[in-house]
Amino acid sequence: MSEELRNKINHKIIIYNNFTCKRFDEGIELKLNNALYIVECKFIEPTGTMKNSYFSHQVLDKNKKLIEDNTMLINGILIKVYSRENWGTFTGSGSFQGMALKFEIIDKLGTKEERSYDNRIHTNAYVKLIRYLEELDKYGTHFATERIITLEKKLLRLTK
Repeated sequence: MSEELRNKINHKIIIYNNFTCKRFDEGIELKLNNALYIVECKFIEPTGTMKNSYFSHQVLDKNKKLIEDNTMLINGILIKVYSRENWGTFTGSGSFQGMALKFEIIDKLGTKEERSYDNRIHTNAYVKLIRYLEELDKYGTHFATERIITLEKKLLRLTK
């Protein structure tokens, strides 16, 4: 299948309870064992360059019922998925921009933070979100998570 055609296929992202996610293209049977949420991704329009496509994102529970406010609650962390991809700057990338999917994440102390991830491949944003949520689950707050990630990067550079 050509990349151009793949970029127009409606698909679903399944979020599992072990901090993993998987994409299922339309027509492929969903594996819902241990699923927490299903995100339906529907083609809206191609980007200006016609090399990629924008999708809408609707969150459903594991019983395939629409969640009206497009939120997920994972281990006490509330995540709102913005329903439409757009052109924007990615979190942690300085000024790098591209096709982004935005999330609003409320940590265990109630601190709200918006994060925006590159979603050109249509699963990248969820993979990055899941990685961040796994860290956030360990450390509890956005501040602690960012601080520890920064210190781990410094340690890694010092050990090389």
